[in-house]
Amino acid sequence: MAPKVQPTEKRRAIAIVYFLTPMVWTGPQQMEPLRWTVYLNECIDILIEEKETELDFLLIHQARCHKIMDKVTHFSVNSTAESGNPKDPRIRFVNTMLHKLQKMQQNLPPVLQSNKTALLHIYNTSVIIREAALHRPNHPESSD
Repeated sequence: MAPKVQPTEKRRAIAIVYFLTPMVWTGPQQMEPLRWTVYLNECIDILIEEKETELDFLLIHQARCHKIMDKVTHFSVNSTAESGNPKDPRIRFVNTMLHKLQKMQQNLPPVLQSNKTALLHIYNTSVIIREAALHRPNHPESSD
């Protein structure tokens, strides 16, 4: 008979799988990463409440960064708006994501505020968000 897995361990495992899947996906991009779900949100909320280990805080932070990166990765707008135009949906989206990331960084628990891994995830997420602003929709080139 298999040992019974504790609910916190299950939640932690789900958060870890969510965190690891995008890293595998970004390489070959042969599989779709897991999507953020209500259940995953509940798992994160419970891990926050229980505060079992310092590593839970880091896992939660990493999962939240990946949630933002996932939104950025799957954001696509077939817009012909000019680059730099504040009404360009990409610019509004990027600003919203950067604001979310900034709030997330401001709300880091004290134990993570100088953690190099946590800061690396913040910086990496920031670069990915800004990269979305640089992406230009493909326009058919004239053959004339």
